[in-house]
Amino acid sequence: MDGRKAHIDPLRPGDPPMLGPYRLLGLLGEGGQGTVFLGEAPSGERVAVKLLHARLANDATARERFRREVETARRVARFCTVPVLDADVRNDHPYVVSEFVDGVPLDRLVREHGPLAGGELTRLAAGTATALAAIHRAGVVHRDFKPSNVLVATDGPRVIDFGIARALDMATATTTSSVMGTPAYTSPEQISGHPASPASDVFAWAITMVFAASGRPAFGAQTIPAVLNRILNTPPDLSEVPEGPLRHLLEACLAKDPAERPTAAEALLRLVGPASLPEDPAPAPRASGRRAWIASAAGALALAVAGVIVVPRLPAGGTKGGTKGGTEAGTQASPTPADTPVPTPTGPLRAGPRFGQAGTVYTRHSDEVTAVAAARLQNRDVAISSDRNGRIMVWDLKTSAPMGRQFFVGSEVLAEVEVIDLNGRPTGVLGGYDDAVHVWDLATGETVSVFRGHTSDVTSVAVVRLSGRPVVVSAGPGGTRLSDPATGRQIGGVMLGHSGGVLSTTVAELRGRPVIVTSGVERDGRLMIWDAATQRRIGPAFNRPGSQKLVSSAVAGRPVVAMENEKTITVLDLETGRPLYAPLRGHEAPVSGLAAATLGGHPVLLSSSWDMSVRVWDLAKGVLLGRPLGGAEDWVLDVAAGRVDGRLVAIGAVEDATVRTWWLE
Repeated sequence: MDGRKAHIDPLRPGDPPMLGPYRLLGLLGEGGQGTVFLGEAPSGERVAVKLLHARLANDATARERFRREVETARRVARFCTVPVLDADVRNDHPYVVSEFVDGVPLDRLVREHGPLAGGELTRLAAGTATALAAIHRAGVVHRDFKPSNVLVATDGPRVIDFGIARALDMATATTTSSVMGTPAYTSPEQISGHPASPASDVFAWAITMVFAASGRPAFGAQTIPAVLNRILNTPPDLSEVPEGPLRHLLEACLAKDPAERPTAAEALLRLVGPASLPEDPAPAPRASGRRAWIASAAGALALAVAGVIVVPRLPAGGTKGGTKGGTEAGTQASPTPADTPVPTPTGPLRAGPRFGQAGTVYTRHSDEVTAVAAARLQNRDVAISSDRNGRIMVWDLKTSAPMGRQFFVGSEVLAEVEVIDLNGRPTGVLGGYDDAVHVWDLATGETVSVFRGHTSDVTSVAVVRLSGRPVVVSAGPGGTRLSDPATGRQIGGVMLGHSGGVLSTTVAELRGRPVIVTSGVERDGRLMIWDAATQRRIGPAFNRPGSQKLVSSAVAGRPVVAMENEKTITVLDLETGRPLYAPLRGHEAPVSGLAAATLGGHPVLLSSSWDMSVRVWDLAKGVLLGRPLGGAEDWVLDVAAGRVDGRLVAIGAVEDATVRTWWLE
């Protein structure tokens, strides 16, 4: 897809020269929501400034609703989106500021250069699906997805105006069931009077892709009554979309019943990996051309695939490996509950006087911190943190001083970090969106091995001990694999069974043997248990929503697994698959990380969230311990448990490129 430059017209008579602190340089375009100007921030950075039409109700309540909606939009991860930077609705000229992308709207690109095909069309679909998955992961519904809200630049597509339609709707006090957006890109449920939902966005995304492939929407662009009638009653026209996986995906996304459509994250998985994995392992082709378009999606999307992203993420008695229920420990890495006897509780579990007090803050990362772990290195308590630039740092938990050498990988997006003892040396294990598992020496920063047996992203890693040696468990859209961390060689075959791949994995001990627990994508909705030694499935799959975070522990001697689902956490008895108690609630935004630990002899669960907090839960009773741990100024993307001078601390990876700690005892 060749580069196109944004068309900038001079300001017209009557256009304001300034909006707040932003100097206006030219006119980028106009739409149903307002006029978009090229602006200059006080820092000199070029930005896009949208002057909204005077539709905002002139009262404080309406302005506050608008501010909250725009603030939610600002939390969307910057995966193929144009993030909102600022907004002001306090005066007669309300405006929203976003990053400036030197690109052209998709509708103009198709109109001037014709429909897209082949790799161009596939890359557009993957990039915009990535953006939509990130938008939905933040709890935002776009409500107006259409070609003019997709900017095509030299480095890929960007989705704009997410959440702004909702903000305007809220501020002008219209009903939530009103039909928003453009008629040709409206879903059947919206036409029938239901509110827009993520499924509505998926419907509009599919129509947009049909437009990109054919030059016209899937249900035509004649009179509004005719178009709405076709959306409700006739199948889409996909005759000009090439036969193949993308066409089949668009058919699924254009189902009349929103419950039958895949989510944006599932659509992305089907674009970049196998939609339905075979029962027997078979080599899959590498997604070469698409990688550049989705390398920054995760997490997340671990994403990632939600993700994602992905995105996705991750971390027991004191190590990252332990948080995944790993049975590997050693003389250097902190022991984990899976291989260390649980101490006898010294009394009732309660928050002590230092609980929640802030500890160290590490500020040497240059981009958002995606994963954290803890270990012992050179007789010091250390944390290992990775950021989205592919940099891994080791630093002293007590003083924040860096230790050893930095470690870099080629992937821009890093999934999860584990710590093991390998031949007496503390060693890091990292999964990433470069389809690889990296193993490196924490002290020297030297690579030990790289496992490249995956054919798609590695969204989750864990560690299990087999025949007296540590073995890496890694999972993603292409299934779950075992590998030798010393050599990087695969052990056995591929564990397949989830439709759409694996979002997260953890290891535990069940009836005296090590097992691997895997969570499929949301539409798969299953939790599976595998014998780690034989790689065969044990018992039936549990019907549970897909979770990007799994962590194992033990309660009263019975193995349990904790899993997140948006803002809630469910703790399951691994023997029966039944919840121990009602879902844990309290976070005000999606849960992004989980870690298990032992506090005063009692099992506890740590959870991080996009609500900028970490919470600690009594794992036996399912109740919150103490107050939420605050102080972070951005999303807390991951959490781990470590120790400083023998006392437990929580470690949070924050999107603002910092790592924070809190004392727990």
